[in-house]
Amino acid sequence: MHALVASFAPLLRDGLSVDEAADVYWSVFTTETMDALVRGRGWSVERYADWIVDAVDRLLLR
Repeated sequence: MHALVASFAPLLRDGLSVDEAADVYWSVFTTETMDALVRGRGWSVERYADWIVDAVDRLLLR
């Protein structure tokens, strides 16, 4: 996850380090979260994909 986040480091919110962003990414975007939303809550894969894109934007990016 750290390498993935580091690949878009120039786009991170001001004051958010790659290490901190990787921690956020690791804690929120786990397979357990996907499983809970898709299998547990009945979200479609498309809805989950849309949510994760929006969440990355809001939590990590400028």
